[in-house]
Amino acid sequence: GLYIREWEVNSSGNSQFQVPHSIEVDSFGRVYVAHRENGRTKIFYKNGTYIDQWQGNFDLSSNLEDSNTLSALAYSFRLDLMFSLEGSKIVIRDVGIGRNWNVVTSWNVASKGSPQDLAIGRKAETISNIYVSELNGILSQYVLE
Repeated sequence: GLYIREWEVNSSGNSQFQVPHSIEVDSFGRVYVAHRENGRTKIFYKNGTYIDQWQGNFDLSSNLEDSNTLSALAYSFRLDLMFSLEGSKIVIRDVGIGRNWNVVTSWNVASKGSPQDLAIGRKAETISNIYVSELNGILSQYVLE
């Protein structure tokens, strides 16, 4: 591919990252970058201009080692929802224009280790299966009720 641009790393400004861990793009072309270590997601236009950010919705009572990290993002084009793995929680946010990335629902992952990644069925009219992988080799499946 043709190189276009890069954004800075190892800094704290709005357009800079320390540990970018997951990237997604929504149907409007906005770029979402999950910061693993500082527990937030930053949102940009595709030209790199900063839009906003959200802080993770963490379960601070969790005893998991990675309970305040934001490690994974997955976007549903059909539903215009962003799924994120925020510490020990799966969080679903409404990312439509003017919706301010509000939390639609969230729940704790039945984790036995460190949740690291998630995947959803992206072509379905509804989300029926969500998969979470952990560093200890466990793959969990959840059904959205």
